[in-house]
Amino acid sequence: MDISVVIVSYNVRRFLEQALRSVFSALEGLEGEVWVVDNASSDGSVRMVREQFPQVKLIANRENLGFARANNQAIARAKGRYILLLNPDTVVRNDTFKVMINFMDEHPEVGAAGCRVLNPDGSLQLACRRGFPTPAVAFYKIIGLSSLFPKSRRFGRYNMTYLDPDEVAEVDAVSGSFIMVRKEVVEKVGTLDPEFFMYGEDIDWCYRIQQAGWKVYYVPYTEIVHFKGESTRTVPKVRNQLEFYRAMYLFVRKHLGRHLVPRWVLTTGIVMRGAASLIGKGLYKMAFPATDFFLSLTGLTLGILTRFGYFYPLPPYRDIRAYIIVYVACGAAWVGAIWIAGAYGPRRYSLLRAFLGTFLGFLAVTSAPFFWKEYAFSRLVALYALMYNMLLLPGWRVLLGWLGRKGLRLGRRRALVVGLGHEGMAFLRTVGEHPELGYDVVGLVSDGRTVKEEVIGGMRVVGTVDDLPELVKSYRVDEIVVTTSSVPYSRIFEAASRMRRTQVAFKLVPASFEELATEKASELPLIDLEVPRRVWRRLWRSSGR
Repeated sequence: MDISVVIVSYNVRRFLEQALRSVFSALEGLEGEVWVVDNASSDGSVRMVREQFPQVKLIANRENLGFARANNQAIARAKGRYILLLNPDTVVRNDTFKVMINFMDEHPEVGAAGCRVLNPDGSLQLACRRGFPTPAVAFYKIIGLSSLFPKSRRFGRYNMTYLDPDEVAEVDAVSGSFIMVRKEVVEKVGTLDPEFFMYGEDIDWCYRIQQAGWKVYYVPYTEIVHFKGESTRTVPKVRNQLEFYRAMYLFVRKHLGRHLVPRWVLTTGIVMRGAASLIGKGLYKMAFPATDFFLSLTGLTLGILTRFGYFYPLPPYRDIRAYIIVYVACGAAWVGAIWIAGAYGPRRYSLLRAFLGTFLGFLAVTSAPFFWKEYAFSRLVALYALMYNMLLLPGWRVLLGWLGRKGLRLGRRRALVVGLGHEGMAFLRTVGEHPELGYDVVGLVSDGRTVKEEVIGGMRVVGTVDDLPELVKSYRVDEIVVTTSSVPYSRIFEAASRMRRTQVAFKLVPASFEELATEKASELPLIDLEVPRRVWRRLWRSSGR
């Protein structure tokens, strides 16, 4: 058998589905097997694999064993000459496996190799080729020298940024999102170290492979797209960070104990770096609530000035302490109301939720004096504050989205649905039954076999895939929702490549959309295709789809 593909999955059903489709397409012409090890997912991943991919060799764990242990379960049973560890949030090219196998066959001294890994925006994912985190390499990274001098062989070794990304190179380590290892190497150096839970096991493996006399190579002849972070999205971020820095500590303890720098110095550095990272992420998470807090108080202050023409003193407050209590309480009420409305987290740019939260905050502020009469104030002040906050709280989201090119829409999203399969009909039913999702579907786009102007599912067919650029302009489309069961990827993204200057967003509908949407209709289970048109065009043209 040529290759054994091993995928460890944890609550990434919609990404796993797309990954498996691309994997089986890439296996055509090869003798291979696919293993999926599910770490007790709660999103129906196991059922999806059993129903849609019965040829997959599935291991369904009853608990989350971590990345290393789960991979080892399949590695121990794998029969391929080469074992490929692949993340579930990836899409591989049709030639990827063939290219990598040919390279390994031609270079018997290579024990492990990885291909070029792209981010969803088409840029190179730097982690696809790395240096070992020795004290010097880690120090250069922490103090920023690796960013200031990326082309330096000394300072840029952390991600080996001094290497040409288009040239084959021997490296220290490759990314665990795609790492191909010879079966005989595994038999000699062993499987992944189970002490690593979800980070660091790939670097540790590459280190042991090199210690055993084999080489590790970066091979840019083929590429994959890695939706980085999706595999760990359902894991609490604090635990993510703790596991990341724990992995660094394990690597230091295991391999750098005899280094010139004392181990306690390295451990202290890891702890300090981890603490700084956690604090930074905490501050970032509090940025939206803190901004809303101060802006809501700005609205309250403007309301007082509009009502009375002056700010201090106001009856019945006798001293400044009453102002402090009222201000803190009002700010907390507005932030709490916005949180209840769901305007933080993934939907923090939602104008509808920001407006709703602002109004709920107004109700809370005007209701509080019934319980604390000594802090009562003019209802007209609250009304003026509501008017100002209706501008400030949603308004700064619009400004931030514009500055960050988020493409915020003040109204509903105008969408075209590409493909007339069951996924497209399920999408139409879902957005029709849930107008709060904010979609206005303006028409269907066919693969050319359906007559234009034909009505399907109550929606008119407005054109074909080849007409997409013109349809986007004519109907002022914000979003193109793509279903893949009836329209080949190549046709979709070839047309999309002609719309480079448009701001239209592309979303992919997974085959299991209907079931996923039924489970949680408040959030559409769509995959955001942020990859530049040129990347997708190159990626899927090779597949012949």
